[in-house]
Amino acid sequence: MKKSFVLGLVLVVLSLSGCKMLIALFDNVTVTFDLNGGHINGSTEKVTRTGNPEDEFLLPQNPFKNADESTRYRFDGWKAKERSYDFDYETFIDKKKQVATFPEGDITYVATWTIVQ
Repeated sequence: MKKSFVLGLVLVVLSLSGCKMLIALFDNVTVTFDLNGGHINGSTEKVTRTGNPEDEFLLPQNPFKNADESTRYRFDGWKAKERSYDFDYETFIDKKKQVATFPEGDITYVATWTIVQ
């Protein structure tokens, strides 16, 4: 007799002989970046990345925001929209290229901006 059940993200298969087999099951995760009034190369659309948890992905490059000729903004980073923690820049695999890893679940980050005079 063999029993199977899903425990979190892992399929566990048990048999009467005591053998165990673990197979990781990962659903794609979507990370969304809301530019919050900014743009990347003229596009104001949200940027999405889709992949498996712990896979690497490239962060959106060079977000920019200008309200008018007299007001400029500095990009400060990404703030998690529906969670109480910010994107941890220390988790970058390569800070120069701004590569990070997918979290375990879908999440949206919002660009944060500071007015510079």
